[in-house]
Amino acid sequence: MVIGIDTAQLIQAGYLSNFRLFATNQTISTLGVAKSRGDFRAKELAVAVTSQIGVSEILENYFKYARNLRTVIFACSLEHSRALAAEFSRNYISAEHLDGKTPPQERLEILQRFRNGTTQVITNYEILTEGFDCPNIECVYCVRPTESSTLWLQMLGRVLRTYTLKPTAVIIDITDNWKKHGLPDEPRKWSLLPKTISEIQNKGLIQCEHCTHIFKPRTDELANFNAEVDEDGVVIQHHQAICPSCGETIDFTTIESPAKPNFSRIRLRQGFNLALTEIDLSVSAYRLDLVTDTLKKQGLRGASPTKIYSAIFIAFIENITKFTLGDWREIVKMVEPSQLAITKKAWELYKEAFERHKNRILAMSFVEQKKLKQQGSSNVATNVTTIEALGQLENSIFWEPKPQEKSSKFKKNLGDSYFQMKYKSQWKESLTYCSMLTGDFLNINAGLFHVETKDVYVNICIEVRELPGLKSKLTEICDPAEIEYAFTKGFGKLAKIMFRLS
Repeated sequence: MVIGIDTAQLIQAGYLSNFRLFATNQTISTLGVAKSRGDFRAKELAVAVTSQIGVSEILENYFKYARNLRTVIFACSLEHSRALAAEFSRNYISAEHLDGKTPPQERLEILQRFRNGTTQVITNYEILTEGFDCPNIECVYCVRPTESSTLWLQMLGRVLRTYTLKPTAVIIDITDNWKKHGLPDEPRKWSLLPKTISEIQNKGLIQCEHCTHIFKPRTDELANFNAEVDEDGVVIQHHQAICPSCGETIDFTTIESPAKPNFSRIRLRQGFNLALTEIDLSVSAYRLDLVTDTLKKQGLRGASPTKIYSAIFIAFIENITKFTLGDWREIVKMVEPSQLAITKKAWELYKEAFERHKNRILAMSFVEQKKLKQQGSSNVATNVTTIEALGQLENSIFWEPKPQEKSSKFKKNLGDSYFQMKYKSQWKESLTYCSMLTGDFLNINAGLFHVETKDVYVNICIEVRELPGLKSKLTEICDPAEIEYAFTKGFGKLAKIMFRLS
């Protein structure tokens, strides 16, 4: 294997662009999303993303952080990409969508319009992740969580090309990709070593016992099998496949997945407000010199990383919140040179620093109150300085945001305006198939948030007003089978429903 020069060196030498990162403390949850071949399954990922983040929210943050920047948006599905392009266009941003079915000539024309600036935003799903060279891309907006570090780096690579009028690339990530896979300028360990047998089997691959070649069985080989039922009633299927490398016949088994009913229990997800903040990746040579001198004076060179980090927290507790994520990344490189997950480790230290600083402020406040009590003072409240200090921490992106106060007034517009308009007739038609109680509840307290159409079925996310005792109300009023039947009739396809709290 030939390993090239790493990204950090290429940025330093001027061959790739420096970058700024905008991220959110409330990332898209992928809890429960199944995985296949090392990444999230496309269908389930699309449902997870589109039930949490609306296209209008993505547009709003584009206006805040990337307005007038030539931008590539990585969506989580074809429908999602089309909806984003339509929403941007509706708000007077020249945007176009690309997918695998776009005719070659039309694709060339779309990309040319993007290159020359006629089109400002281009949305796509698994099309522009690699091999697309357009140096004047100024921003990459990632709305697609991934388990693949390679895919993540490929997406970021689109914006790292250098261009005269682009002093700094902009990366917007509303997933946890940047924490999970790190930033493009940190070292990585690449290997040609084979995966373990368990990892191979989990990805639906088999290994030839004769030549050790690893391959995926053909569809017809999976379709032909003999079967037996084990003592727990699970069907075990026995197959044969031909190794494409040596031609030998391989015996292997699979376990049949239990059949799923047509109508599943309706799921409920908590939505969140998307608020981005720029992550400070700057590095202070002054602070790093202070850290180096402190470790040297305390004789901690060669000590365990845990001991060194603790010493840094203690020595700099008064000013620890001034350390940027960039500072912590450099500290991790210094303390743990072999650490590959640099950004992830730095982020953990960053958050711990704020937590320790908060605890110190609270401890000082407690001591001060105790002194006031001993002096017989009636003023035992936390002093103004302490309150202000805690307030500043509250405003940091590393601090858990305060729960939003519930408004007594109902939210006027439920759902997403784009999908409400596009599927207005289907929504009305679906409600006619609901019982009067269910139809009235949905008409008053719900709206279409996202619609994902497929060949034979449609995923529908409905935003509902967050009312007291909502979950019990949904159980009483909204029968899953009834709602899915009603929307199946209204949309003309098998409907799979998810509720999203407003």
